[in-house]
Amino acid sequence: MLNRSTVRIMALQVAICSAFLPVGCTASTRNVKLPERTTVSGIQIDIDKVYNKSSYLNPIWGVSGVATNQNSTPLRTVQIELGAYDSTGTKIAAAFAISGTLRSDSRWRFDAPFVSVIDRNLSIDEVKIDSVNGIVPSD
Repeated sequence: MLNRSTVRIMALQVAICSAFLPVGCTASTRNVKLPERTTVSGIQIDIDKVYNKSSYLNPIWGVSGVATNQNSTPLRTVQIELGAYDSTGTKIAAAFAISGTLRSDSRWRFDAPFVSVIDRNLSIDEVKIDSVNGIVPSD
C-alpha cells in the first residue's frame, strides 16, 4: 500500500515530466535521417544513431558517433554541434559533444545529449551536423 508521501512524490514526478517535457520523453525518433560521413577541417564525423538512455525521471536522448582526427597534428579539443530537425526543417533540439586531446589518426567515440526542450508532439525527422571545430594546441 502506498502512503501519502509516496503518492505526492509520484504526482509531482508526473507533473514535472508533463510541464517540462525534455527531448524524447514522448518524442518520436523512428526513421530519423542521419547525416552521411562528413569531413570538416580534417575531422571525419560518422553518426551512428539517435539514442535514448532514459530512466523514469531522467529522459536522456542524444546522438552517438565517431570522430576521427585526419590531420597530421593533434587537436587539443574537438567540438561538435548537432541539430535535430522536424519535417518542416525547423531546429527543435541541439546536442553537443566536446573531446579532450585527439591525436593525429585517432578516433573518439562520442555521445552528444540533446540539451534543448521540445514540444511533446514534435518528432525528430533529421539530424544534421551544424558545426565541427578542432582547436590546435598553441606552441
